[in-house]
Amino acid sequence: MARVGEVTVPVRPVFVGLSVDQRFPTSESAPEPTHEMREASAKVRAWIVTTAHSVEEHVPDGRWKSLALTALEEALMWANKAIYNEKRAE
Repeated sequence: MARVGEVTVPVRPVFVGLSVDQRFPTSESAPEPTHEMREASAKVRAWIVTTAHSVEEHVPDGRWKSLALTALEEALMWANKAIYNEKRAE
């Protein structure tokens, strides 16, 4: 367990012991996503899109804004990887 702010979260190595094929699945090799996975992904995406709109509205154009938006894209990518690869890592 690890503390993140006021919350205690379980810690588990996600990709320890996975083969290369398991770490880099394709749409054909991956199992069908569950309803819960799709719902979690949609919730995370909604939060990130809301945040991206706020960045678009309040941050001046330029390199820093571009980096902020790229970081949000990356956050969504990693969140989805964690959501959709959860069953393979167990």
